[in-house]
Amino acid sequence: MRTVVSRLAATAMLLLAIPALAAREPAPTVTTDPDAATITVSGAHHVHKPALNLIRTDWWLRGQIVRGVAGDPALMVAIDLPGWAALDTATDASGARFAVAVLARGPSPLLHGENAERVAIALPRALAEKAAATGLAITVAGKLRAFPIAVPGATIRAFLSGYDAAAAAQSAAASPPAASPAPAPALPPPVPAPAKPEPQPELQPAQPPPPAQTPAAPAVDPAAAAPSDEFPVATLGIVIQPTAFGAMLIAVTPGSRLARLGIEAGDFIAGVDGKSIKGLSGAAMAARIAAPQVRTLNCIADGDVQIR
Repeated sequence: MRTVVSRLAATAMLLLAIPALAAREPAPTVTTDPDAATITVSGAHHVHKPALNLIRTDWWLRGQIVRGVAGDPALMVAIDLPGWAALDTATDASGARFAVAVLARGPSPLLHGENAERVAIALPRALAEKAAATGLAITVAGKLRAFPIAVPGATIRAFLSGYDAAAAAQSAAASPPAASPAPAPALPPPVPAPAKPEPQPELQPAQPPPPAQTPAAPAVDPAAAAPSDEFPVATLGIVIQPTAFGAMLIAVTPGSRLARLGIEAGDFIAGVDGKSIKGLSGAAMAARIAAPQVRTLNCIADGDVQIR
């Protein structure tokens, strides 16, 4: 009986120790570009996908060091879900807003049949240092859904420690070694005075050759200098880019009709008047959207939008 009790006690102690082991934050990974001018530091990924839940949340901390100077860190968030969230805003518990950069929207590379959205949320260094003691709660949201992200203080501390160490190492490697003082040069031996030169006849200065005529460079049309995959639709005040999901809006003119209807950059137009435009070229997409008889834009995140 005593042996059984002792084994149970040992098992209980092991189970209690598992959370402590799991709470240890792995050291950040450091990646150096070939030119050694930029270093990227990434913290461990924290993936959350409960059973019977079709939404997968992944977040991690990341920062870049350029020539020994560490920039503000960023909270990277990747969401895989059946529909779309259109993530574009981030706030903390006090309601303060953070700058959000949309990095990707498209099919999920991990979950078949689902979509993926990836954003970077800028964290001021002072805020990150303060949150290292208390943790950080940020809600990243879009037009359709919102997702709370809880970043523990231990995670922030481990990341900042590795981030600062990488910045110090790059700064030290870039600093040139201190040069030792050069010895004083020895005095040269005395040089005898040169003999008096014989007088020489006066020479006429040579005339320089005429400058070569440089042919004028041909005029270059800036619009034809480089191909572009962006197509303006002037009648609606938008600029689109073709994708596998349809036309992604690159820009929306402020105050235009589409802007007043809530359409903004990052939205997708999948069809017009119920007919899909997927698979068309960029020029063909722009022509279909700008057609005068079109009345409805079929948007992925906004549904059907009446424009006429």
